[in-house]
Amino acid sequence: MKAENRNALDRFGDRLIEELGFDIAVAVQQAMVEELGGLRITVPDMRQLFREKRNRRISNEFNGANLSELAQRFGLSKIHIRRIVNNGQ
Repeated sequence: MKAENRNALDRFGDRLIEELGFDIAVAVQQAMVEELGGLRITVPDMRQLFREKRNRRISNEFNGANLSELAQRFGLSKIHIRRIVNNGQ
């Protein structure tokens, strides 16, 4: 394991212990290893999570007649809304 990944995992473990307590932190880490151990995963940053959530909302709310309203409400161009809607289908 790369040193930077090991350091990130150590910081994550320390934060779990600090915020949740030792027993719960160990249980969370054990569940993660049991369910995800050996997988290569990428954890999105908060900006990406927000963008994905926003895009799901736009796709769910789009009704074919509200393109301009969605563009204005979300501060995006009509082209961008259309791209989001088309990629969500």
